[in-house]
Amino acid sequence: ITIGGSKIFNLKFADDTTLIAASQEELVALLNILEQHSAAYGLVLTTTRPR
Repeated sequence: ITIGGSKIFNLKFADDTTLIAASQEELVALLNILEQHSAAYGLVLTTTRPR
C-alpha cells in the first residue's frame, strides 16, 4: 500500500488505533469505515488482545 507517498510492503499490525467520536452512533460509523478501508488492503481488525 502507499501511505503519504511511501510504499509499505509489509504491514502486519496497526497496533493501538484510536477512534474518537461525539456519539456511539458516530463511533460505530467510523469503525465501519475503518473496517471497509482496511479490508480493501487485506487487513483485518480484531478487538481482542492475543494472549
